[in-house]
Amino acid sequence: MNHGSLPRRPGHSTTPARLAHGLRACLRGSLIAIPLAFGFGLGSTTAWASERVWQFRVLLDDDEVGTHSFRVSDEPQRGEREVRSEARFTVRFLFLNAYRYAHEARERWQGDCLTRIEARTDDNGDILAVRGERRAEAFAVDGPKGQEQMTGCVMSFAYWNPRMRQQTRLLNSQTGLWQDVRIEPRGTETLTVLGTPTSARRYALRGEDLQIDLWYDGADDWVQLESRVTGGRTLRYQRF
Repeated sequence: MNHGSLPRRPGHSTTPARLAHGLRACLRGSLIAIPLAFGFGLGSTTAWASERVWQFRVLLDDDEVGTHSFRVSDEPQRGEREVRSEARFTVRFLFLNAYRYAHEARERWQGDCLTRIEARTDDNGDILAVRGERRAEAFAVDGPKGQEQMTGCVMSFAYWNPRMRQQTRLLNSQTGLWQDVRIEPRGTETLTVLGTPTSARRYALRGEDLQIDLWYDGADDWVQLESRVTGGRTLRYQRF
């Protein structure tokens, strides 16, 4: 991680407060971080048949500010899935810590439908907690914005799951809100993924306070993410 100061961008008046505000809005709105296993009540004795891992380097413009790793465990015969991840960001400005962020959560799925979630976010000192589970015909969530009941098959911002791109509403695991979204294809580009030029399909995910671009390779594997931050800066996830 680069522990030097973040450079000023021409035309932008950057201060620690402005930078923290912009990143907070970006992360809460776009849900850059999604699910880590920690001391939740989702204790598991399931013997998972397979596990997939995604590891991302997180950059603010050209400065590395942290990492985010994802582990998705599957048991296909039972249709069960568990998602765990860990995100840790630290942004420095003029040798001071301008912003710190940590998001931890754990999700349980039945097929492509969420059955339980517990999440905790430390957003530069502000603690946000979300708990939810399926009860009868509804998915009940208790979060910072209060309680909400969601019907049908509920999905979170599960970027690793290509079926997410078919959704019109997604559960924000930081706020507990079920957000309206639209996800549209934006053509094909060539990215460098794990040191190799890779043809990738780009998708735009938009909604209230949402401006996210996602890239998937020919095998429909998630390989990159970008989101705009207040002040004209870009937060980027790159696979490593």
